[in-house]
Amino acid sequence: MFFYISGVSASRYNCEKNGFLGFLGGKMLRLFVPLLVSIPLFLIPRLYLSQPFEDAPARVGDDVIEGFWEYCVAVFPVLPFKLSWLWFLPMLFAVSLFCYPLMAWSQRRKNQ
Repeated sequence: MFFYISGVSASRYNCEKNGFLGFLGGKMLRLFVPLLVSIPLFLIPRLYLSQPFEDAPARVGDDVIEGFWEYCVAVFPVLPFKLSWLWFLPMLFAVSLFCYPLMAWSQRRKNQ
């Protein structure tokens, strides 16, 4: 159902009127803004609190880091590898960019 709704909504986008930059800006606004908001609000606190229970996904190195701000500084360089349940937002962005030429081509072909 998700793919059907995504396909229907993508077919309503006017590639010739809005162009690639409009498509790119819209996708960044809809996908990266929620990602950038949810990382400090949900992901980092969840990783910090789950350090004693999860070894690889939450910890930075082998030891549990006690201070929250120290943990934030330590986890920042490896944060792209610890997205856990947020992995789908950058992946959806990449897939939509990959599919844009096909979408533009199919709209041009439909209008001929």
